[in-house]
This record gives sequence, C-alpha cells and structure tokens, in this order.
Amino acid sequence: MTFLTLPPRRCANPGTERQSLGLGLAVAASLFLLAGCASSNLDNRSQDTQAAPETSAPAPGDGKDIADWDERFSQFDNRVVRGEATDPDDGSVKVAMLLPLSGQHEQVGQALLNASQVALFDLAGENFKLVVQDTAGTPEGAAAAAQTAIAQGADLIIGPLFSTSVEAVKPVAQAADVKVLAFSSNREVGGDGVYVMGLAPHLQVERIIAYASAQGLRQFGILAPETPYGQAVAQAMRDAVERNEGFLTRVIFYNPTAPDLSPEVRSLANYEGRQAALNARKQALEAAGDAASRRALARLRNIETTGSLEYDAILLAGTAQQALSLAPLLAYYDVDPNIVRFLGTSLWDGAELGAEPSLQGSWFAAPAPDYWQDFKTRYTETYGTAPPRVASLAYDATALAAVVAAQAENAGVDPVFDDVTFTQASGFAGIDGIFRFYANGESDRGLAVLAVERDAPKVIDPAPASFENLIN
Repeated sequence: MTFLTLPPRRCANPGTERQSLGLGLAVAASLFLLAGCASSNLDNRSQDTQAAPETSAPAPGDGKDIADWDERFSQFDNRVVRGEATDPDDGSVKVAMLLPLSGQHEQVGQALLNASQVALFDLAGENFKLVVQDTAGTPEGAAAAAQTAIAQGADLIIGPLFSTSVEAVKPVAQAADVKVLAFSSNREVGGDGVYVMGLAPHLQVERIIAYASAQGLRQFGILAPETPYGQAVAQAMRDAVERNEGFLTRVIFYNPTAPDLSPEVRSLANYEGRQAALNARKQALEAAGDAASRRALARLRNIETTGSLEYDAILLAGTAQQALSLAPLLAYYDVDPNIVRFLGTSLWDGAELGAEPSLQGSWFAAPAPDYWQDFKTRYTETYGTAPPRVASLAYDATALAAVVAAQAENAGVDPVFDDVTFTQASGFAGIDGIFRFYANGESDRGLAVLAVERDAPKVIDPAPASFENLIN
C-alpha cells in the first residue's frame, strides 16, 4: 500500500512542529490518516432521522461574540470567512460550510464549525479558505446559503445538517456542478452530487446483527420509537436478520413522549402469557399434591413467569436515555439480561450506560473510539467543553477536502472535487474510522462492536482497517 503523505506543516504557535500521524491519501488504498497539533496552540450525529445531539455552548467565549471569535482565530490568516463577501477569483480553494449558526440548533452548528476549524488548523494549506454560511436551520436558509457560497466561488460544499436542508441545497449545487458532503444520515437524500457523511441507521444495524448472528444468536426482537428513525431501524433490522438467516420474532413500537412504556414492554416480554403459564403450572402441581409436586411448587414460589421467550436478543433502537429507561423495565418484566442480549446502535456512543446493571454486557455498533477520544480531548482543551458526537463528521469532511486540496497544491494543479475523487472504492479513514462513498451518494463505514461495561465501553470486535477484505 503506497501512501502519498503530506509534508509537515507549522502550527499556529511559532516553533511548534506538527505531530504527524501519517497524513495523506493512499494511491492504492485511498486512506487519509488524521493528525494534529497540540490543542494548546488554539486559544454528540446531527443525524436528522434521530434526535439532534445535545451540547452545552461549545464556541470560544460565549459563542456569540464575533469580534472575540475573529481575534481568537486571527492566526488562520483570514482562511475562515464567515458570512462576508469574498472574491470568487482570488485563486484560493474555497470550501463552503453550511451550518445552523442561528436558530434552534445554533449550538450544534457552532460545535460543527469548531470541529471544522480544528481540521483546518491541522491540515489546510495557506491557499485553503473555509467559507462559512448560516442556514438558520431551515431549508430556505440552506438554499440561500448555498447560492451565496457558490457566488463566492465555492469549489465544494460541506453540510448542511438536516435532510430537508440537503434537499433544498441539492438543485442549487447541481446546477453549479458543485459537490456536497452532507451531514445528514438519511441515505435517501444522496445522489446527484450529494454524498451522505452521516452514519446511516442501516449500517449500524447490519453490523450489530451480523456480529450477534456470528455469536450464535438466531431470534431477534426490536423495541423502537414510533418515529422516522425508529421505522428506518426496524426496516434495517428486518433486512439484516434475513440476510443473516435469522428470525425477527417481535417488533414493538412505542411513543417516545409517553410517560409510561410499561404496556409496550409487557407486550414484548409476553408478560401476561408467561404469567398465565406459571399460574397454570402452579395449579397443576397443587392439584397433584405429591411430595415431588410440592418441592417443584416451592421452587416456583418466587418466580413471576415461566416459559422461554421468542428471541435471543432485543435491539433497543432509541437513544441512550431511552435505553436507560427501557432496559430495567424489561428486567422488571422478567426479561433476564443474562439470558437475552440487549443490543444498541451508535446512539449509545458516548453515553454513560455502565451504571445501569441491566445494560452491562449489552452490545452496540459504533465507530472505533480511539481517534475520537484523542479528538475529544483536543477539542475540550481548546473550547472548554466536550464536543457532541456528531462533531467528528465536520472534522472528517473538512480534513478530506483539505487533503485533496493539499495534494493538488503539491502537484501544482487545481484540486478536483468530483465523483471520481469521492467514490474511490478503497475509501478514506478519519476520526470515525474507514468510510467510502458510492455513486448513489450513500456511504459505507467500518464500525466496531462494543460491550457496555461498568466503567466504559469495551471494543469486543474491532472495526476493519480497510475495505479490501469486505464484500463490496
């Protein structure tokens, strides 16, 4: 595997050298490995089919003082242009960043911008400009932001955040032949020059079901919120179980805003049926009246149900907070987590689940944590608060653009952000591990499987290091 490695670049602090981790694009394997400068040199997935990640204000200072923001990042030599006119013919490589920097989701938008700036600081050349436009979190705002960015000479668009905004941006970008790396996880919005960066639900479900099946689990249930995300996960579950020659025996949806989910959990647990079976068994033993029956009856004294369940594992398809509510409720209704494996998605990633005994030993699919932990530390030291998990998408998208631009600069040619660049079969590698794009705009990712433990999740099946040994 031959790598085209970028030369070391200076950090903002004079005399501080880049700590290279092997940055570059591979000719044969097309992976870029992300590096960084010490965070001291700088002063969770919106995945729109699921809840927007929560974050405390992540901006430098209070995140709203633009003058303060400009002062703190003056070392970028005007390589970040925020909402102002820029000469489309100044010869720089311009990558537009469309984010909700006002409105309901401005904190998430600012966190994504922060992460993008870290990537810019790590990787971008002197000729690389990040042109930041506010979408206000609306489709109309996203379309207007895209039009402005293109008028300013954008060579590539990164963002926007939600699928409705991506749909609004798509015709604008397509008319200008500008590609889009969107943060949405909705694969339906991909295609026509739009590539979906978000971690789509079906990839997570396929990974965890394939692993569970390899461990001998054959029958599955799912408890999912009655939302577009829950419906997408349920359909992915049906497909993944069938692909692995298993059986999806129970599918239960719940209202995520309901104050009490006991009816849905009781139904999934077949609590009434199993309780009735136990009562019938007790009555039969009482009627028999012999010594063996009395001993058997004594053994049933503290048991609430009897009979086997219809599944070996249950996928809890909601958020980590929903899992923290549902898992103990399942255990209460006699679904023993020591017998039935609880499964989750990347929505569990970053949550503190190990304190809940009924979730210990559960499995979930998510990006490998190694690079994320390093990035999280650097981000936190830089901005004074931890990043939402979705921030890695902004870093990886900006890093990919910066590496492509730097390659072209080193070769003395203009960068090409086209379908050939983005659909290299061997893909790329970033904070979230390996990923690649298909011609239809969908993405593929190499995910790890983690087990919930008391202190922190543990990787029990590593993410693949390349796509070479995977079935395309």
